[in-house]
Amino acid sequence: AEGVSQARARIAELIPDRPFLRAVLNFLLTRMQAGFPNAERNFGLVLDLMAQLGLITPQEASELKSLVAAC
Repeated sequence: AEGVSQARARIAELIPDRPFLRAVLNFLLTRMQAGFPNAERNFGLVLDLMAQLGLITPQEASELKSLVAAC
């Protein structure tokens, strides 16, 4: 759960001006914590898309995936 908390904080830092994207990522984090299938995969896919669109860097996407992978 600590990794999820760190991921939420980091998401807020990385995309402060994108409330919709923050909401989507936080929704997926909540689903992950609840044990929903594919939630972690979908989180990664959204991060990859954000990186492709230039909203975050590929390194930032990897950092966020690493934070939640430890959960």
